[in-house]
Amino acid sequence: MTILEYYADSYQDKSTKMAFTYHIESNGYVAHVVGKKMGSLDSARDTFADLIVNPHLRRPFGLLIDVRALSNIPSRDEADSISKFAAVGDTEKHFTALLVERGVQYGMARMIQLFSELQGAQIDVFIDDHSARYWLWEQLAFATRSNFTDENQ
Repeated sequence: MTILEYYADSYQDKSTKMAFTYHIESNGYVAHVVGKKMGSLDSARDTFADLIVNPHLRRPFGLLIDVRALSNIPSRDEADSISKFAAVGDTEKHFTALLVERGVQYGMARMIQLFSELQGAQIDVFIDDHSARYWLWEQLAFATRSNFTDENQ
């Protein structure tokens, strides 16, 4: 069983308990994930497991993950765990923009970014929504152009 299958199989309807919610934008290329006040690692994993297999999300896709409202800061071990499920699936087919507050949350997000990139994930950290969206669309435009070019060679 692959790690993606594990996450998909382990997901059950936990929407009432989930500390993260998401919606897929009308274009189908970007999912906006929002953390509520007391997010947990299990809730983040469950949300990502549901999202990664959602048939309404096109490939390649971008994740805009807004954790500014979270009151808890992950430990080093939790940052390592987060990076493992951030790198689930075909990492060339998705991009993650992590939207955080300044300070400790920003520093921990950079640690998650480093751990994730070591596993092949394409992730960046931002403190403002506009920059995060711009980066996501830039990555998606390049990936879409690259895919189109590769298919026609």
